[in-house]
Amino acid sequence: MNEEQPEDRAETTEDVAGKKAGEGVKSMGTEKGGKLNNQGLTLLELLIAVIVLAVIVVPFLNSFVISARTNSRAARTHRATSVAQNLVEGFKAGSVSDVIRQINYPQYGFFVISPDSLTGSPENSVAELTRLSGTGGTTYVKSVSAEEMKAKYPGADDKQLREKFIHCDGTDGNARRNSIFSLNEGKDYEFIPQYDTVLHTVLPEEGKYYFSVKGIRMQGSTFDALICLDSSKYKDGGPVDSEKQYNDKETVRLTGMDENKDAVFVQPARMDETAIDELKLKYPEKSDQLKPENFRRKITVSIETSGDVRPIHKVRLNYLYTFLPDTDITFGEDKDYQIYNNSETGEELRAIYLYYYPWYNPGVTDEIVIYNGTDSTGLKTGNGSLPVELYLVKQESGDISTLNERERNYTVSLSIVDDKSTGENAVHESLRTNLEQNLYQAYMPEGSVLTPSAVTYKWNGTPVIGPDKADKLKWKQDMSGSEPEDRIYELTVQIYEEGAADNHFPDADLLTEIVAERND
Repeated sequence: MNEEQPEDRAETTEDVAGKKAGEGVKSMGTEKGGKLNNQGLTLLELLIAVIVLAVIVVPFLNSFVISARTNSRAARTHRATSVAQNLVEGFKAGSVSDVIRQINYPQYGFFVISPDSLTGSPENSVAELTRLSGTGGTTYVKSVSAEEMKAKYPGADDKQLREKFIHCDGTDGNARRNSIFSLNEGKDYEFIPQYDTVLHTVLPEEGKYYFSVKGIRMQGSTFDALICLDSSKYKDGGPVDSEKQYNDKETVRLTGMDENKDAVFVQPARMDETAIDELKLKYPEKSDQLKPENFRRKITVSIETSGDVRPIHKVRLNYLYTFLPDTDITFGEDKDYQIYNNSETGEELRAIYLYYYPWYNPGVTDEIVIYNGTDSTGLKTGNGSLPVELYLVKQESGDISTLNERERNYTVSLSIVDDKSTGENAVHESLRTNLEQNLYQAYMPEGSVLTPSAVTYKWNGTPVIGPDKADKLKWKQDMSGSEPEDRIYELTVQIYEEGAADNHFPDADLLTEIVAERND
């Protein structure tokens, strides 16, 4: 029986379509090899993935936040340290009295900190404080000013006000007085130390001065500062050696000096020796004779004024050495020192300070001449004389063991020439000098009296003696405080968070602290 063989034929379009449809249905269930297709995610799987990611990422985010906070805190501490360092340098630039005047009357010069760094005006941002300690902790309150005392006792005269001010010690529960006495808002002032040898039993912190500075800005941050100046360790009985107790030693204290208003000259220690040495080089054949005892010295100060619209004030100074055996041999006539010139600042000359070393030459008078707007003949030059304050300060030099003898034998002549007639008073405001003091007096017991130096005064060529000194020359031996002064002190600067000053500087707000020392 013949069987029918299958015939080969081409797939029709329907066959192909059906085949593909079948494969599509199959692929929805399984892949090649029978495995499930995982190309899609269920909601559960997505949730698990989010949780795992959170577990991993959140600790990293927390570390980033902590790191940012740490960096911010470090940056703030760095700014606070910079503020403290700036304050240290500012306070070390002056004596206690210099600093206190700035704190209480910043309108007369404020270099402890730039006013631009304060959020408010300097008057409202800085203050001298009284530190009050008790069982409840330490509080800081603003010290009482002389102006406040004046308002409290309207009928008291200046002398009575000063006594009330000095005895305002805080024992009645009020603040102690501050360390500057002024009845005209700081224009004129007297430094009153925060210790009293009579009342020391009621002043628990002798020689310590506290100050606050509020609202100091530094690179976007704001801070408050608490400053303590401690001069007690350099006083008699302090922890340092006796030779370092400088705050008990008397010195000429000239407060309120301003280089823009005052002419200042401090004689170099070897100036006289250098002059003699120069002459020895110039005249080697006379070297054996060119000794200090064969010379006289003349110091000349010349005050010059000029200008109409804008007055120009200049001060020149000259040291002239003349060889007595041959007066043609001199040194210094062509060596003027210009110690003041207001051409740039425009400030009027206020005072002249001359610190000099005496020419101790027995039998030879040390000469000092001041020309105030005149020439050597007394004729007016330029705009004439100026009403300036004159400070002439004799300084200690040489071996202390021979100082008393040298001072007793010292002779000095001071001559002032201005454009006033002899029937009037001298044109200058005041003449303050220690010429009539024996410098060895500082080393003698209290109450002892030493022979002073011999001083003669002339005004416009006429000798001035006796009570006429105070009248005609406006002479005063008071050097604005020739007494012990707190020149050396330990300085502690603490920087706090903003607002700490109004909350008595709590320890929790303290950011940084620097302790330094101010030396002369």
